[in-house]
Amino acid sequence: MKKARIIMAILVVLLGISFGLNLKHSAERNNARGYLLNQVNYSFVNISRDLDKIISFVEGGLTNDNTITNTLMRISSDFMKVDSLLNQYRTSSPTEKLSYGAIPKFDDIALTLGFGNGTVNNMRYNCILYDNIISENEILYLTTLRDDIQRLSEGMQSSVNPPNENEKLSIAQLNNLLREFFAVWSYHNESSPYFLLRSEPRSMRLDDVRAIADTIGTDLTMGDLRGFTVDDLGDGLYGYRVIGGLVPYNLVVASDDMHTVRYTKFYNALIGGVLGDTSENIDIRYYDIDNFIANGSQELIRPLP
Repeated sequence: MKKARIIMAILVVLLGISFGLNLKHSAERNNARGYLLNQVNYSFVNISRDLDKIISFVEGGLTNDNTITNTLMRISSDFMKVDSLLNQYRTSSPTEKLSYGAIPKFDDIALTLGFGNGTVNNMRYNCILYDNIISENEILYLTTLRDDIQRLSEGMQSSVNPPNENEKLSIAQLNNLLREFFAVWSYHNESSPYFLLRSEPRSMRLDDVRAIADTIGTDLTMGDLRGFTVDDLGDGLYGYRVIGGLVPYNLVVASDDMHTVRYTKFYNALIGGVLGDTSENIDIRYYDIDNFIANGSQELIRPLP
């Protein structure tokens, strides 16, 4: 009986030690996760704020200045810091896998903000500071990056106390946020923002217009038009010359913030001129393109807002 009690006491002690160790390990994991979330979210908030500054500078007419260069270099450094933090956590916390894809990835974005150029998947691209001038496509790239980083950061933040991080966010939830982000920001995605930095943007073809209308429709944003040769027509209007038809067509897209599309105007360039000053046009988000090309009819395929 006495022996049984001794054994029972030993088991209780062992269970207590095991429980204590589990608590300690759990606390260490939570501390590591909390540090990761805090530092990554802090970096994203800073990146978003700095991108907003650059966009404001450029929209104000400043396109070549040391302030822009230094800010881009700081953003690049912050992106590399995020990759370093994620790598450290991935190495030190094998039980909580960061599994959103190949690491690092934010380094890819960091490189595009510098002075060089390169080729990825047969796509030649110039980095933002390659010629020390911020072009229309480059400002659209930076605007898209700012918006996507803001959405990523908002997904990490506390709904009660933003912009502080959500301390209860799990690694699984962080994985999902990062997967969504890199589903767009990938050199393997042909609609990726990276394609805005292509050395030679290509002309829009009639098949491109059909594909945009069919697959994107009313969800169309300026980001969906990245990589096509564009003319800035002023007053928030952007013109795309459409090739591949029996006659030339133009697509004019209106946007106040270089992201949201107010309207599109697709028309015969021989009739409508540069701005499409004719009633014979359609918004490709709502009207049938092929019927318009065939006979000029304006037939709805989606209800107007």
